[in-house]
Amino acid sequence: QQFTHYAGWQAFMAVRNFVLPSSSKGVTEIVPRVTFTDPEIAAVGMTEAEFRDRYGEEGRGLTRYLPHVDRAVCEREEDDGFFKIMFTKNYKIRGATIVCQRAGEIINEVALAMKAGIKVTDLGATIHAYPSFSFALQQMCSEVAIEGLFHGVTGKLIKLLKKV
Repeated sequence: QQFTHYAGWQAFMAVRNFVLPSSSKGVTEIVPRVTFTDPEIAAVGMTEAEFRDRYGEEGRGLTRYLPHVDRAVCEREEDDGFFKIMFTKNYKIRGATIVCQRAGEIINEVALAMKAGIKVTDLGATIHAYPSFSFALQQMCSEVAIEGLFHGVTGKLIKLLKKV
């Protein structure tokens, strides 16, 4: 991958390794990439094809198209674009693609979540300003958390309480 921001990070890691004895290889899979077109195309982590090859049916992906993103509707930018996030069965985020006017800004939140090991359900539980483009991330991820409530012991308890 050849990106100026990745090269800058690698230079920092090299200097840090030299000054402070460390063994960082200066290589990571969590490198946001943006094509500054209209709309912007941003991604981080695995592509959808890489994700499907590696995880198959074990992985999940969510997509939200811009007509369902309130900020895009307000800005009249809802014609082209989407948010896509891919995660494992234990809710670990493995990749994302965003196509919209501010995709280059929004993808950084997903990169941070991946780096920090924040699960998709935790991202859904994080309050986002409304209406913002990144609010769509919260909406998508909170849907996963809500689905989880209706499975396992919690789901059985909820179903039992509904009958009462």
